[in-house]
Amino acid sequence: MLKETTIIKKIKKLCARELLTWAKFGRATGFGERYIFELERGERELTMEEFLKICDFFYLTPQEFFSDYVPNVSATCKKIIQRVKVLPHDELILVRDFLDDLQE
Repeated sequence: MLKETTIIKKIKKLCARELLTWAKFGRATGFGERYIFELERGERELTMEEFLKICDFFYLTPQEFFSDYVPNVSATCKKIIQRVKVLPHDELILVRDFLDDLQE
């Protein structure tokens, strides 16, 4: 069993960075709100598979998860970058133009 208190604290910190409530995190990961609240209260144990799913959700390796290192790019930005990487060139131009408009 992984040490939940350390993991729960870190998950909450990552959720705050992503502007996710605890409930939204539960829904977004597919665990569900009830499961997440049970984890928080210590009523449920986190498996290694679930821990790895959480790491994937935040685009972190397990090593990054446990380190004090805070990446400059949030999980939201990483998700956007992954999606943009596979866009055709003409759609990339549209995204670039859209972002330029947002910054004006």
